[in-house]
Amino acid sequence: DRWKSYGTVYRLTTPGHLGASTAWTAGSTTFELTLRDKSMSISQDGNIVTFESSAVNLVAGDGNAAIDVFARDRAAATTTRLSVDSAGDQANNTSQYAAVSGDGRVVAFESRDENFPGAGDGGASDVFAFDRDSDTLECLTCGFLGFADARADDIGGDGRLVLINGTQI
Repeated sequence: DRWKSYGTVYRLTTPGHLGASTAWTAGSTTFELTLRDKSMSISQDGNIVTFESSAVNLVAGDGNAAIDVFARDRAAATTTRLSVDSAGDQANNTSQYAAVSGDGRVVAFESRDENFPGAGDGGASDVFAFDRDSDTLECLTCGFLGFADARADDIGGDGRLVLINGTQI
């Protein structure tokens, strides 16, 4: 069987990103999402699910109407927006293509935000890593000349290695 069940979230047991439907209830609201291909990633134990969404009602204070990256901690029943800087300020542009480390601690993603640390090269995307333990954001591609766009295609089990795909100029 190529699928492993984690409650209502399914993980393909072969390498790569996922496709699944998931739902959770927060207060009186039930969220139902269909997460597909590069828009979703899941930690090795199935507890942390990362995804992108333009919904403004998943977390408090989300008013940018941009595509953001989120992490759902299934055990704690919490959803956290990760496309914020270390001060908690929201992105002013699209963030997407999240890849979570096997241990669920580090999430790498692409963003076109110009307010994130080190970003601001005219709208090209950079790859950032959000450490969920320390709530810090680091740019992995800022300062590298020759990339017009970059994205995180995959991340190692402990978050130390990130596979970056970029377009050269």
